[in-house]
Amino acid sequence: MADLSALKADVEEETTVVQSVVTLLDGLSAAVADLKTKVESPEAQKAIDDLDASVRSNRQALADAVAKNTPAA
Repeated sequence: MADLSALKADVEEETTVVQSVVTLLDGLSAAVADLKTKVESPEAQKAIDDLDASVRSNRQALADAVAKNTPAA
């Protein structure tokens, strides 16, 4: 049987990590949106679009992991 206090500590640590990742992704999304307003060349636009795609991919990977590990009600 799992040690309840250890399991609780693991869940609390995981929650902190998830909240940090959400904060990071939100900040990156805001930075990318800001850059989009300042783009001056096609090369810069491509780099910004690539960054945006990476942030969206990371966000989706996190959402997929949460959905995969959330039991059906």
